[in-house]
Amino acid sequence: SSYEALVALNKVCNHISAWTYDSHFPAFFITNNTFTGRQERYQTMSENGVDYIFDQSHGNTNQAMSILKGFLTSHMARDLSLNVNDMIKEFCDHYFKNASDSIQKYLDSYRTWTLYAYNVLGMHTDINGSNFMNSKFWPKGTLLEWVNIFEKAINDIEALKWTDKVIYEKVYTRICRESLTPRYLLISLYASSFSEIEADQMKRQFKKDCYSCGVTQVKEAVSIEELFVKWGI
Repeated sequence: SSYEALVALNKVCNHISAWTYDSHFPAFFITNNTFTGRQERYQTMSENGVDYIFDQSHGNTNQAMSILKGFLTSHMARDLSLNVNDMIKEFCDHYFKNASDSIQKYLDSYRTWTLYAYNVLGMHTDINGSNFMNSKFWPKGTLLEWVNIFEKAINDIEALKWTDKVIYEKVYTRICRESLTPRYLLISLYASSFSEIEADQMKRQFKKDCYSCGVTQVKEAVSIEELFVKWGI
């Protein structure tokens, strides 16, 4: 196992660097739930001689909570006693402003559901591939619930539009970028369950938001344009 290999390395090495993966590289829109167990993983590595950790995330697109993960990594690198949930709250309070509670609700739901999908339903991803583009792992009702949470988050920041438009636009973009996760899954797995007009509108709004949020890739080394061609938009 990876743990046994680490213990063995610690017996013969003075310094160990660890290269881990923080993203779903076959699908950048799907957030990899590396929040749960993150602290324990770092502590285990620290206790076994690791003095440098590189958590590789995806390129320059910044979706799928990659900014939050960078925040957690930078803080835990200096203090492993920090509480992950407390840090998530601190991040959301500053990064999502008035929408903090809604985004935390989404994160709690996402983390809970994906643990169930991995541990009970058999969803997996590793270096050899993944099986997570399957409707049994992402029920339509759950995805719609998450989309609704993001719509509420947009409403939560409405007051900022009148008090600080610059901050409003920044936070709006941040919320919109994270909403791409459930919307991508909803379109990819359930487009046929909507009317042709509804599905086309969903796809075109998704495309517009990807451009406005600076999202350029659908997966590692694959342009977002390939997704739009596949969707026929």
